[in-house]
Amino acid sequence: MLQSTHARAESTDRTTRYRIEFCRHAEPGQDVLLEFLDPAPAAAVSTAEAVDTIRPPARRVGRAERVPPSAAPPPAEGLEVLVVVGGPQDETRWRKELRDWVGSGETRAVSVKVRDVLAWWGPGRAAILAPADEIQPALLAVVELAFYETELRRLEAETAAAWPEAEQDTPLAYDVTAGDLARQEILGRRTVAVFDRRIRQARIEPHLRHAAADLPLAARRLGDLLRRKARAQERIESLDSKTEVYEYIYELASQRMGEYRNSRRERLLEIIIIVILAVETAAMFIDGFITWWASPD
Repeated sequence: MLQSTHARAESTDRTTRYRIEFCRHAEPGQDVLLEFLDPAPAAAVSTAEAVDTIRPPARRVGRAERVPPSAAPPPAEGLEVLVVVGGPQDETRWRKELRDWVGSGETRAVSVKVRDVLAWWGPGRAAILAPADEIQPALLAVVELAFYETELRRLEAETAAAWPEAEQDTPLAYDVTAGDLARQEILGRRTVAVFDRRIRQARIEPHLRHAAADLPLAARRLGDLLRRKARAQERIESLDSKTEVYEYIYELASQRMGEYRNSRRERLLEIIIIVILAVETAAMFIDGFITWWASPD
């Protein structure tokens, strides 16, 4: 579930950069754009500033003047959004600057257009070209997607990083030796980590399929289109398949480990019983021998 509060659009005569930070708790006085409940309570906190590092081309004959955009890295666990107030008539002037700003480096920007709103999005950055009255829903759409896509990327990274561990633990799925019992605690932690990733995935998956129902209609339309372009559905399905592999490996490994541990306990119990019976038999034999020896006959 997502709770939306408010978003302020800056004045229409300048470009605005929003720095969005995803934090667990918002401090008093901070500008909270959105509040999230899945996969854990969080808030999208915004700060805005007017910028002049991106300018439309000068209207003159000859080569148009272009000022290169700022290449400052986006904030950690957050999003940078560049908002330009304009309409379809400004699209030609701004398309390349905004697309290149979002897709700087190795990041490839995806773009969508809904009515008069044109948006570019990439991990950590987004840009919006829209009329003043359309900026708020567009901003909410990209911020909401960015939060859940950040969680998805985190899960993808954790899943990829755990492959060597899974390969190391795969033999335990079909055979366990006495030496493997020392890895029981490590296996338990890795199993819990798989379950933790599965829970987080289950909580964010609905949000990656569709934009939140309590967002404005324009924001939902833009958010759904951005999800398609960002391949959110394909990525969550791929992650689901990989998580199933982990679950299968650790389910079997835990089962084999438990069977081997129980087998050792049963064997030890059998040995103890045999020893007790042997002692009782020996005691009976000694007692009988002593009785026979002490007999006067």
